[in-house]
Amino acid sequence: MAKLARDVQHNGYQALYEPAVSTAVTTVTSTEIMSESIHEALHLGTPFISVAKRGGSSLSQHRLSWFTGNNKARGLDGRALPDIAGWAIEQPDLDETGLPEDYELYDAMALLVQRGLAAECVVLHPDDSGKPRPVRYWAMPQLGLFVVCEGVPSKQEMLRDPAERWGVAYAWPQGRSSELHLIAFSKELMDAGYCYPLSVKFSSYCTDRALACLKAHERVLNVADKFREEAGEHIGAAYYAYALPIGVSPRSITAGKDAGKTKEIYYPFPVVPRQIDLQYLSSVAISRDQALLLEEDGRVERTVAWSVEKSRRIMAGNEASEVNDEDHPF
Repeated sequence: MAKLARDVQHNGYQALYEPAVSTAVTTVTSTEIMSESIHEALHLGTPFISVAKRGGSSLSQHRLSWFTGNNKARGLDGRALPDIAGWAIEQPDLDETGLPEDYELYDAMALLVQRGLAAECVVLHPDDSGKPRPVRYWAMPQLGLFVVCEGVPSKQEMLRDPAERWGVAYAWPQGRSSELHLIAFSKELMDAGYCYPLSVKFSSYCTDRALACLKAHERVLNVADKFREEAGEHIGAAYYAYALPIGVSPRSITAGKDAGKTKEIYYPFPVVPRQIDLQYLSSVAISRDQALLLEEDGRVERTVAWSVEKSRRIMAGNEASEVNDEDHPF
């Protein structure tokens, strides 16, 4: 069982997040729009007989990973950094994909880096031979998540009934580690222009902590519904009506039982104030356009069905974790 290590402070990962020097942004001025070259470039006044249609995303969803403070990291300049803790997204290779979604992700992350909400770094992963394999990431100490679900049953309810899933997949197979999988949009990334879902996985010692974060969000919903009732709205808000801010735990816990094989890990922690007021609700509320995008094409209903099937497969042992983590409902 994990125990609280109150004497273990943060390992200094916060040093990653220094506000970046702002860079120039290219814009088109009204004077330039009047030039002939701009008219040609933008086909202004050209009467096309059709408009280009755009299909769904061409990519698998990007993984929003959680690091527990046990992965070696370094800066892009090669300098050593504290072990990474918190959220991270692996940087896609634009030379390999060249897809619109990846360019949008780079643009949105550039804004977060400028605002000091994210940092670029290299995380060293061991390869099959045990040698460190450098992978470039954007690291973030905190993100607000619009979790695509109808709610989250209690742990006991989910253990009792494998079909009791409302959009978040959860399973604890006998003799194996527990797993929790969810689909979410990041408020910070949506506000910066990246409006695609991310897949998230927690396992082992972080699973119960992630569940606690999801249940903590119910307190926000309870307060919001009370305000809505007073305003004449008698239908409760959606689970994703408000972003759930999740950051790094203020203390670590000890993972493992065998002597010499334990490690200190930082876990997901809900960054929700004790006093929830209208000002806080406004700061984490999903916009109408963002809600419409999240809900389009039956996304919530499809995620609920996926969470039931995903949980069933994990319990049955039909999931090879690293192979099938990328499956998602849409």
